[in-house]
Amino acid sequence: MAKADVVSLQENLDRRLQTEQARETGICPIREKLYNECFDELIRQITLNCLERGILLTRIKKELFMTVNSYQSLYESSIAYGIRTLLLAEEEKKLLNDEISKIESECEDLEKQIEDIDFQLKEHKEVDDKNREAQKLKHLEEIAENRNKGKLIKDKLRDKLTFIGK
Repeated sequence: MAKADVVSLQENLDRRLQTEQARETGICPIREKLYNECFDELIRQITLNCLERGILLTRIKKELFMTVNSYQSLYESSIAYGIRTLLLAEEEKKLLNDEISKIESECEDLEKQIEDIDFQLKEHKEVDDKNREAQKLKHLEEIAENRNKGKLIKDKLRDKLTFIGK
């Protein structure tokens, strides 16, 4: 294999990469196909000069192909796992958001109940205060009445005792 053959092969590869619009970076099936064809041509040319080298290069190429396929399978598997995990996380997020909404609604209902109970408590307290005040006044009136009755009875008793004593 002469230097001119290598330069020609390289120029042909570059030209085909450009004409078939292969991407320069990332995973590109066009670029992969063209490099594979170029590698096959190199192996063919080397095999013509030395059969053993060609066979060794073919083995190396097959091993590299299996390694790349393994990495590609791992990549696809990890992408699928990532998508499944994302979908599960989104579903869990939706469930948690629904639960949050439910709990917030319950909190609002409980706050309304607290307000109602506070209002009722205030009303009951006002009624109780009025009743207590009324009972207090009634009690004071009864005390005053009983004192007056007691005073009258005391006065009558004193009058009777003084009348008996005279």
